[in-house]
Amino acid sequence: IADINARLQAMWQLAQQLPKANSRNLRYLMEFFNELSTNSDVTKMGTSNLGLVIGPNLLWPKTDDGGGMVDTRSPAIIAEAFIEHVHWFFPDHQDPTCEFHCFYMLLT
Repeated sequence: IADINARLQAMWQLAQQLPKANSRNLRYLMEFFNELSTNSDVTKMGTSNLGLVIGPNLLWPKTDDGGGMVDTRSPAIIAEAFIEHVHWFFPDHQDPTCEFHCFYMLLT
């Protein structure tokens, strides 16, 4: 989806359909990566670089026939948007620096 607002809206609708445990895991990961991106001047891992690295690990095609190239740009764009807009996607976010509380929330 070319229009960023329409893309974010579509992503939000899909995120709302996730099972509760998956939604909590996604929120936790995206909050962590968002926090990590705030130190991009030191780590060189801004939202774009993080999206490139983690996007293909979070999203992949249903089937891979092994015969062609896999699109890695789309998952990167999606991951980058989740990282950059995590507080919009998950307005009830927890502080990712509070590891015990966040881990406990994942289990409940």
